[in-house]
Amino acid sequence: SIQAQESALKVIQAVAGSFRATLVASPAGYAINQDRPADPVKIITNADVIGGQFIDKGTVIQERHTAALVQYNDKDNRFIQTTTTVIADDALVLRYGFNQASFAAYGATTEGQAIRAGRWLLETELNQTDQVIWKSSFKHFDLQIGDIVTIYDNKYANRVGAGRIVAAQSSGAQSYQIELDRRIQLSSTPGTFKYSTADGKFVTANIDAAFLGGNVIVLDIQTPLNSPAPAADASFIIEQDIKARQFRVMRITKDDSPNVIEVEGLLHDPTKYARVEQGVTVAPPVYSDVNNAFMPDVSSVQFNVGARVTDEGIRRDLHISWEAPYAPQFGWYKLQWRKDNGNFFTED
Repeated sequence: SIQAQESALKVIQAVAGSFRATLVASPAGYAINQDRPADPVKIITNADVIGGQFIDKGTVIQERHTAALVQYNDKDNRFIQTTTTVIADDALVLRYGFNQASFAAYGATTEGQAIRAGRWLLETELNQTDQVIWKSSFKHFDLQIGDIVTIYDNKYANRVGAGRIVAAQSSGAQSYQIELDRRIQLSSTPGTFKYSTADGKFVTANIDAAFLGGNVIVLDIQTPLNSPAPAADASFIIEQDIKARQFRVMRITKDDSPNVIEVEGLLHDPTKYARVEQGVTVAPPVYSDVNNAFMPDVSSVQFNVGARVTDEGIRRDLHISWEAPYAPQFGWYKLQWRKDNGNFFTED
């Protein structure tokens, strides 16, 4: 509650925080960026960003709280300031340890409202840990802070499911035959086909059939009524059992290169509202085909013996190299070796 004189900006920020929003400064003033369910405004693939590269990173471990001590003004007890505690499930506490956050739920006058505020904080910090950064040019100049975008990164998904349309031909009412620029790893699930339009938006269509035409995949799709037709050079995303991730734009900065911007997004969880506000548990989507329990074999292993002269005489070195598979879940290799049945030595 407001109990003392504060600056207008601080009071407005506190009010915004009561409905899970933040203030975003702009040349025209301040705008509200609210964490709420929203539809994506754009699809983004490797073909839409400079260098085809998304930089993935995670939130720091200290920001992943597993308990929340929430203050509220109890309307049933003369609005006296009261506290309640919300704790994450045992598995998350075991994983991250007991890490408590303390905050005041501005405007909350019941324990239920305070509990929802605490659950929203924990659900956000424990489930929305992915951050992504990419660079783009004119194509993404229309993005704004708070926008939701759908991103399909072929490398992160470990499955090719996005690219560009080579050709599109009408095959009936709202039906089209689409030629893609690459082979797509199709599963048994029919899935959906998302393609970008000239106005920067996108259309979601159903996949009726898929077949191999030469070196490319050709799809038969059914689009919604009165939707724009797919066109050559448009970006596309195919969602089957592997889904594209949604991100909320959190930061947009001008890059040193001319006409280039850098955009940073935080993973958006479209099922969080149902879990917190409605108590409905929804199974999280699968975003990657990477199996953390399996390490793909290396290939092209080569052994090269070299010799060099030292003060102690001629010294021979063994150089070992290999081609690493794409396995983003592993950051380095540990090599063990021994000579003449001796003890093993370990090199990182």
